[in-house]
Amino acid sequence: MTHSDVAQLFRTVKDCVPDFNPMFLMSDEANAFWNGFVEVYPNCSTRRLWCRWHVLRAVGKMADELLDKYTAAIVKETLKETISEPDVTRFTKQMTTFLDYLEEPSNKGKKYADYLRKNYLS
Repeated sequence: MTHSDVAQLFRTVKDCVPDFNPMFLMSDEANAFWNGFVEVYPNCSTRRLWCRWHVLRAVGKMADELLDKYTAAIVKETLKETISEPDVTRFTKQMTTFLDYLEEPSNKGKKYADYLRKNYLS
């Protein structure tokens, strides 16, 4: 599905439901869906959310590429638990502890920690 396809979808939604104004819009990490939505609703206050399953798949794939098998398994399990934490304070503490763990020289996870910061924590 392309950005243009999604824009057409949301033009139809706008015609059928003129007051459509969602608080959130969840999709995968591809920009086509979000860009199509914003084209039709350029001044909206809707917040973009990424699907948890897609995020876990992407960070898991990168863990397999950047880390040894043992560390990648720990990373995937830890992120699965951490990403489910609804309390912002606890989430922040868990993520900080996790990033510190990755950056310990014996874990060789600095590149992965940098990847998480750049793509998900900025």
